[in-house]
Parts: sequence; C-alpha cells; structure tokens
Amino acid sequence: QQTKVISMFLVSVLIGLQVILSGACPFRTASEPGLTADDDPLSALNTLVRKHWYADGKESLRKQTVKTVVTMVPNAQELLNLYHNDVLLESQTGFPPIRGQLKLATHPALAVHSILQPIVVGGGIIDNATATELKLINFYLIQSIPTISTRGFSPQQIERMIGLINNTMQFCNGVLQKTTVTQAELNSYALSVIDTLNISFKETVIAHIDYLVALVNTWKSKYTWLDFESPDTWAILSTSHMARTDNIYALFFEKIMGTDSRLIMNECGWDTQSDIIPSRLIDLHGTHIMDKTIGGVFFGEPMRMHRDIMGPAAIAYLQSLPLA
Repeated sequence: QQTKVISMFLVSVLIGLQVILSGACPFRTASEPGLTADDDPLSALNTLVRKHWYADGKESLRKQTVKTVVTMVPNAQELLNLYHNDVLLESQTGFPPIRGQLKLATHPALAVHSILQPIVVGGGIIDNATATELKLINFYLIQSIPTISTRGFSPQQIERMIGLINNTMQFCNGVLQKTTVTQAELNSYALSVIDTLNISFKETVIAHIDYLVALVNTWKSKYTWLDFESPDTWAILSTSHMARTDNIYALFFEKIMGTDSRLIMNECGWDTQSDIIPSRLIDLHGTHIMDKTIGGVFFGEPMRMHRDIMGPAAIAYLQSLPLA
C-alpha cells in the first residue's frame, strides 16, 4: 500500500512538471516581466499591443517615413523641435493683411446676432446690460468709419463696408428705441447684410489662397526637390471644431497634395499658451501613419481607421431596432 501511495505521488509530480513545462499552468508566467499570477494574460497582451500601436511603433514609423512637414500652427517652432533632424520643416502662421481687415469689418454683424439671439429666446426684452453692449457696438462702429479708407480696401469694398456699418447701427438704434427684439426682426437684419458678408467672405478666401500659393511657390524655389505629392510629405494644420469642414488650409493642401490622407488637423489648436499641443501633434502624426497601414493592410482602405471600426456593425444593428 505504501509503495502504491509513493507511486501515485511520483506520477502526480511528473504530471505537475509536465504541465508547468508545457506552459498550461497559469502560474508559470508569474515570473515573466510585466505579468504576475493575478494578471489576465489577454489584458497584458493588449497592453503590449497598445505600447506599439500608440507609442513605440508609430514613433518608429514616423521617423522612417516622414521627410517633409509643413505646418500652419501657432506655436510651430515648439513642434519643429520635436521632429528628428533629417526632416525638412517649414512653418507659416501669418495671413495676408487684407484677410484680417475684411474679417474685422464683417464681424460686427455676427456680434449683433450673438448678443441678441439669447435675448430673443428669453422673451425679447432688452435689459440694461444688453442695451449697454448695443450702445458700445454703435460707438465702435462710428469711430471706425474714418478708418475704413486706411485699411487697404478698394473703393467698392469701402462703399460696401460703410453700408454694412450704417445698416448695423440703424438696426441697433431701432432695437434700443423699442427696447424689444423679435426673431423676425433679427432674421430680417441678417437677410439685409448677408449679400455683403458673402462678397467679403469670397474676397477674403481669394486673398488667403493667393497668399498660400505664393508661399508654396517660395518653398518650391527654396527646395527644388520639394514634392507635395510625395507620400513622405505631410501638412499639419490648425483648425477649430466649428467649423472644421471645408477649412481653407485643408482644401488648399488637399489640392496641391492630391489627397487628404497626409493632412493632420490640429482641432482646437489655437491656444498658443498650451505646452502640450506640440507633443499631441507629433503623437497624432504617428497615429495617422500607423492607422493608414492598418487600414490598408486589413481593410484595403488606408483611411478606414478615420471612421469608427465598429461603425458599420453599429449602423446595421441600430437600423434593425424599433427605437423610433
């Protein structure tokens, strides 16, 4: 009986050793780097994947594939300092002077709407604080009239801008006299100025794009080998979330690059005081490159990762649910 017990013990030991050596025992990995007996191995594997996807791997890809970067971000120099030395970097944050002047002249109309729309929703009664702001708008507009001819406008632009100023002052005075405003009145004011605004927007865009064309031509003269259609040339742009669609910079660089797949949009990137924007941008650049490879290899569509990977399944399932 004693011999039988010893034999059974030895068999158990041998089976245990075989399990340990084969890796079937979860405790075998307890001494492995970064993994303890209590860890979920799939979670640990996911951490390893994320390390390469979100950090090491995309940084390596960026360093190996990026040769040229042009930027249109406020704190460009901080960003340029983060790139490796063999990358050509050019940056530009200025605008043609006329662009700024045209925008300045059109903003008062939008300011009037922004001040009065909440009042309309709240009942339309002009309180003292709102009246003070409307009077201040009129004061600034009156003071601006003598300066219109000094801002680089053409005679036709000067005439339009004076008309816009007079129209806006007349509307504000009418609201101040009545001490009330309705949605219909606010809508009527908007309709009375929209044609002037649209003409100014068009002129602003033309001036801005002509400026960008001259800038790119300067870069091409400076670097005769520069090729914006090359897959190793990227553009990093700043934009706000509202409005991001049809951003001037994005449309321009998409045209000269022949694609939008090498455009990086730094959404809400106008805060020049932020010291994390440059690091976020260069990290986002690596994400773009890594995700393009994933989209191309797995889905045959380089830009696939720009949409939620589970989106099609979500759309299909939601369409089958009677939620409405």
